[in-house]
Amino acid sequence: MARFGRGRTGLSGLFGRPIRTLSRHHRRAARAIGRLARLADKHLGSNPGRLGRCGAPVRQQTLNAWPDPATRFEAFEPGPNSAVVAAVAAGDSLWVHGPVGSGKSHLAHAGVAERGGFYLSLADDQLTPDVLEGLDQFTAVVLDDIDSVVGDANWEHALFALWNGCLDQGHRLWVFSAEPVDGLDWAIADLRSRAGQLPQYALRPLSDDDLIGLLRRRAAVLDLRLGEDVIAYVMRRHGRSTKQLVGLLNQIERASLRDQRVVTVPFVRTLLGDRSDAQD
Repeated sequence: MARFGRGRTGLSGLFGRPIRTLSRHHRRAARAIGRLARLADKHLGSNPGRLGRCGAPVRQQTLNAWPDPATRFEAFEPGPNSAVVAAVAAGDSLWVHGPVGSGKSHLAHAGVAERGGFYLSLADDQLTPDVLEGLDQFTAVVLDDIDSVVGDANWEHALFALWNGCLDQGHRLWVFSAEPVDGLDWAIADLRSRAGQLPQYALRPLSDDDLIGLLRRRAAVLDLRLGEDVIAYVMRRHGRSTKQLVGLLNQIERASLRDQRVVTVPFVRTLLGDRSDAQD
């Protein structure tokens, strides 16, 4: 798995030998990483404070460096989605779809953290199709938010080349989308056919009990103590979206560390700006 830090642009460490001695396949992969690194530098240069999903800087989001412990499998509450989690953990090629906030990106990062591979979110409108060139040299390629580019013929031609390259070499392709294959408006019929050959898994919404399990599980990974009264308050006062609850938990953790405070209902109430007179 590629690991890049801010200020580290040399590629020899990636494969353990100077770049001039790399094979043709490794050179292609190295060039692909170089393009992504330059894009990340452009992002960070224009807006150093910009964060990617899961709280990672843009460079980390694009290159999947240093996965956040809170995006590993142990922080994911499966609920009715145990089969999906097992399929991603197994590491075989697949297509996972579900609505925004259902945990697709969490599973994508967890799969890479567990199995290795190259993660790329296609939701960034600064990306261009040539970013996919050479990625078929990685044994596993994780494409998140593919629905952001499906329908664009230029992107689909690049995706088709990547797809064929992965198939030819027996490499795995994990695809995450808001929609199933048949729910997208494809520009290239052959690519739609290729995508349709992948096993498809749908992420279903979590019940309230599952969401409580999510809060407990993620709090444990963050080493954050949440009393049952705090969990009950959050469930009453906050949205039921997985994404919203995870975002709130991250906010609570940061505020607790910053203020050196124990997490209590009054603390969370103040954080949320809740001025109601309800007795909690």
